[in-house]
Amino acid sequence: GKNVCLNSGPSRSTISGYTMGYNPAGALGPTLGYDPYRPIGGGGVYTRLAGTSTTVSDLANTNGGNYYLVMPGKRYELSIYINTHRCNAYSLIVWQDAAGNYISENSGNNVGNIGAGSDIGLWGRSVWIGAAPNNAYRCYIAVRTQYLGAGNGDPYTFTTMWYLGQAGDNQTKASPWSPSGVTTINGGQIETDSISAISSNIGLMRTAASGGRTEIEANVIRVYDDGNQLRVKMGRLT
Repeated sequence: GKNVCLNSGPSRSTISGYTMGYNPAGALGPTLGYDPYRPIGGGGVYTRLAGTSTTVSDLANTNGGNYYLVMPGKRYELSIYINTHRCNAYSLIVWQDAAGNYISENSGNNVGNIGAGSDIGLWGRSVWIGAAPNNAYRCYIAVRTQYLGAGNGDPYTFTTMWYLGQAGDNQTKASPWSPSGVTTINGGQIETDSISAISSNIGLMRTAASGGRTEIEANVIRVYDDGNQLRVKMGRLT
């Protein structure tokens, strides 16, 4: 399926789409990610807690308050890359009916206290695949942080590469992450929101979501190596 998550990267310059949800712990955020706690060349959004707690907090993506419309009984997949420092966290999808009433929620695998940096290979990926409730009309997605109490002060939860989309009937593994709202070339196929027969309005085109790849954006061409390190940059550089 196609990734429909708003600002799924997220952008290195905006946290559009993200908000604090259920938050009895009083965590601070959402806040733009920063180096070295976001993927090399990528974006991120994080929350932090001043002090300690034994409760939880949710960093949510509500599609800018519009939520994500779903089809009852349809299969969906959710995955989010998570980097936890002095806490645990997992992905969460919250289902609502047409009146906006809470129905239920499903969670992905828990990501333990990792304490990683910018190497996405060391981050955890929390994944859930399953069917929407039979009375579901819309949903929002989140990362729920579980705080560990004494001895784990000032915890951080960094996130990146959010994915929400329809899942295949027999799908059991998460799809490779691809950004929403951009053109992606994957296995010789182009997936895009808009291409005309004569010219294209691409915004950003990349040959892969991460690792070794070439990106074309506006008047700039960038080439990355397998370690996500920018090696070549050509075009308008200002």
